[in-house]
Amino acid sequence: MWRHLDPWRPVATLGFGVATGALALLVVLLLTAPEGYIRVLDDANLVFHEAGHPLFAICGWTLGMLGGTLGQLAFPAIAAIAFWRRREPVSVAIALYWLFENFFSIARYMADARALVLPLVGGGIHDWNALFAHWGVLRQNLQIASVVRTLGGCGMGATWGWIAWRWWHDRAAVPARPAALPAHLGTTSPRITRPRTPPAPAATWSGTPGARWP
Repeated sequence: MWRHLDPWRPVATLGFGVATGALALLVVLLLTAPEGYIRVLDDANLVFHEAGHPLFAICGWTLGMLGGTLGQLAFPAIAAIAFWRRREPVSVAIALYWLFENFFSIARYMADARALVLPLVGGGIHDWNALFAHWGVLRQNLQIASVVRTLGGCGMGATWGWIAWRWWHDRAAVPARPAALPAHLGTTSPRITRPRTPPAPAATWSGTPGARWP
């Protein structure tokens, strides 16, 4: 089914500017927001996180605990795939920014696995405290969180690199405009003259009885 996809839509300069501006705004918010929590975006992520727990809980305890993290990753991933199938590169890039931004909130949750400072919705079980303890890696929670945070940053950087490459590729593919004619030639197109065919020789009377015109 992937073989019949249409070509990518070209990335105009405006679209590339939107993708670049979205990434710049996201980075600024991550650096300046209290504890890196972007209110509007991470509140939506939290809704998807909570929806993921009961959705994946039918597959057992481990997936039920992981379901929150899987849920908040699934929705932006689905959006990115949908835009990818529609061949809309700028929309794909923005959806991937959203996907990789989740890595920072996941890392923040992982880093809290031992401190247990972050407030929990409904006062439930701390997902990553339970999972890391179950896997025997609770003491390495900060190192794991650092790796996840790095992956998020690399993912956003790679996404911007991809959209920049597409913009440059599409920009180079646009045919160059023809050079303007010199002013003394005016704006009218030159006429194309064709060589004239010489006229056929005139017929002559041979004077012989019974002769005909050629």
